[in-house]
Amino acid sequence: GANWLVGVAIFQAASAQTTPGKIAALWIPICTFIALGLEHSVANMYILPLGMALGADIGVLDITANLVPVALGNAVGAGLMLGGVQRLSLFGPKGFKRMGR
Repeated sequence: GANWLVGVAIFQAASAQTTPGKIAALWIPICTFIALGLEHSVANMYILPLGMALGADIGVLDITANLVPVALGNAVGAGLMLGGVQRLSLFGPKGFKRMGR
């Protein structure tokens, strides 16, 4: 869910014509992602080692155990959900048939 919302934010911001529109397009999905407490692999790559450096009871194996499923979930969210919906919206159902040729 997190990477899907980040992808939606980027897609919407790229589609917006004005600066306030771009800000709103980024702000709404990102705030939703934060409010839902979803995990994003890139954010976790920063915050988990920082916590470890500041003395949190977390080790490298804990970080790895977190990053692997989160990164896989982010890839599915962005690649399949966002990419699939975008392809469907641009090319219609025939766009998926074209992939299999």
